[in-house]
Amino acid sequence: MKQFSIELKRSVIVRIERLLFFILLACSSRLLDAQTPPMPESLAVKAHFTAAQQAQHQNDYPTAEREYHEVLKAMPEFAEAHMNLGLAYQLQNRVPDAMAEFRRALKIKPALTGANFFLGVDYCKLGDSPAALPYLRAAVRADPQRPETWLWLATAQEMSGSIKAEASTLEHALAVHPKNIDLLYLLGQTYEHLGKIEVSGLGKIAPASSWSEQLLGESYVTGTDWTFAVIRFQNALALPPPRHGMCVVLVAVLLRDSRLEPA
Repeated sequence: MKQFSIELKRSVIVRIERLLFFILLACSSRLLDAQTPPMPESLAVKAHFTAAQQAQHQNDYPTAEREYHEVLKAMPEFAEAHMNLGLAYQLQNRVPDAMAEFRRALKIKPALTGANFFLGVDYCKLGDSPAALPYLRAAVRADPQRPETWLWLATAQEMSGSIKAEASTLEHALAVHPKNIDLLYLLGQTYEHLGKIEVSGLGKIAPASSWSEQLLGESYVTGTDWTFAVIRFQNALALPPPRHGMCVVLVAVLLRDSRLEPA
């Protein structure tokens, strides 16, 4: 079980590093476009906000940052400007500054999807999944049509060790996005994790039973490791309770391993 926990943590870290950069780039512009507020009435503020957005779309983050500051001087309660400034910091890898702006945005407008999402992602990056969960749940509630919010909520749940909650999240996500490859892959991976947990639990409850050995044998079959599968099924045959039909299973595995004579 300890080895499984280590592997689980490694898989989470790899997933985070793989997803973060691409998701930030892919969804940042979509979130900005989707959450652009009514333009300020002041022509000067409007000009600064438009210039900031144009610079941000052109990856000119220092200019965007400067223009958002001008907007916020005139409109300090402009939640979307705080969020967009935070995103400009985020894409420059200035995570503490970004998180501060996301918090300011949420203090003004708690349901702001982008601020909730990116703040949740940042807490995941910091390894603080309990802190990430409420923000990612809020992002999913506000906009369930974005698969990246479901992906990161599932990731935070896995980091927290809530594997059953992760499976439930991914199942709900696939009801909304039934053809999303990333969600399908992660749900399969999560079911595999749950299976390992159940096998480990069975091993603790009944360490010397044919059921435990059969489950381990089946896990080796899934990985096409025929030699170890044969050993486990042989152990299952030798242990109580008697398992009628286990000989047939063992014969099938031997045949798959091209071991005709023992089969």
